[in-house]
Amino acid sequence: MTNKNVPTSRKAVWQVLPVAVTAVLLIGLLIENVSYSSPSDAEPYHDRVRAVIESVPYQIGDWFGSDVEVPPAAIKLLRPNAICSRRYQNNRTGDSVELLIVQTRDARDMGGHYPPVCYPAHGWVQKSVQAVQWEVRSQTIPGQEYTFTQSLPGRLSTIIVDNVLILPNGEMIRDIEGVRAIAADYRMHFYGAGQLQLVFSQSISAEERRAIIDVFLEAVLPVLEAVRSGVER
Repeated sequence: MTNKNVPTSRKAVWQVLPVAVTAVLLIGLLIENVSYSSPSDAEPYHDRVRAVIESVPYQIGDWFGSDVEVPPAAIKLLRPNAICSRRYQNNRTGDSVELLIVQTRDARDMGGHYPPVCYPAHGWVQKSVQAVQWEVRSQTIPGQEYTFTQSLPGRLSTIIVDNVLILPNGEMIRDIEGVRAIAADYRMHFYGAGQLQLVFSQSISAEERRAIIDVFLEAVLPVLEAVRSGVER
């Protein structure tokens, strides 16, 4: 005995199926869009980071800091949420070191502010780069150490730049590719990225630099922790 209703039922299913599939896709897109971060979601985080960066002490051990003006072109490029640019002088040894801490609201703005890009843009020639790492309170901090030279009238100037990039997902990295990955992630790019630089003259030996870096990283560790606390990995 043939059931004449079967073809009708199948036809009904095939008529309803496209509508159901479309509804599922729309729901999926809605859930995905809701999961993306918006600028307003990141505001409390940016407020915390800015407060911590603004609290970086002017005296760090035997070092006394004074503010260094950031070029307007760099501000325009970075659109920073917070920035600390200082020259610290050691009155006992006469040495000086420059400290730069910057954190952006949008990770995409950090791409142009990276030693292999920004220093050559200002007339410096990169001569070497090597991976380094520092230990602070049982934490390993990876970094890159760059050597740059610049020909000036009658002399050749050399600086050493120690650099670390800090991501809002808890990572600290050496290379800009990790920042670009955050910038391409719509869930995270509104949480920005951070960068710390210490700039030395060639007259300061590698051993002395290491000791100075330890002192400064200890002092700015709250900044590193604040920048790293944006989103869960």
